[in-house]
Amino acid sequence: MSAIGVSVLSTKGYVGGLNNLETDLQLDSCADITLISHEFYEQLMSKPSIKQGMRMHLWQLTDKDSQLKGFVRIPIYMTMVEGDILETEAEVYVVPDMTVPILLGEDYQQSYELGVTHNVEEGTHIFFGQHEHRIRAVLVKRTKDFGHLRQSVYLVGQYMRHQFH
Repeated sequence: MSAIGVSVLSTKGYVGGLNNLETDLQLDSCADITLISHEFYEQLMSKPSIKQGMRMHLWQLTDKDSQLKGFVRIPIYMTMVEGDILETEAEVYVVPDMTVPILLGEDYQQSYELGVTHNVEEGTHIFFGQHEHRIRAVLVKRTKDFGHLRQSVYLVGQYMRHQFH
């Protein structure tokens, strides 16, 4: 029951520019590379053109016949706890039919030396290297695929959350 109500590590931010819609930036330590949904990429304003790189297949993420469309170098914006906006840049591989907008993989996390702190009173925060600047972690919004979760699991989780209150 310890996993009930737990979400993946995520923060809010903007991909490509501050004029785009705010989205969940999910940090995925199991993904070697940073990935963006092709559908989400197409919705971005003034998006960079896709470049061709190594041919890779992502069998764990999509069906075995899916191929990457290519990659882009794109800015990622996050609001720090202090209110300032932090801009980073990511090399992001474009994936068709991905169910989440973007996954910031290990390549991104290592490049910026991301760390995480968990505190019962202050919540979860993401920090960059040795800097004291922090970004608040948030729960991820449910995607359109959330309905594929077995309803019995969802109902048990809902029941347990009510019992804990």
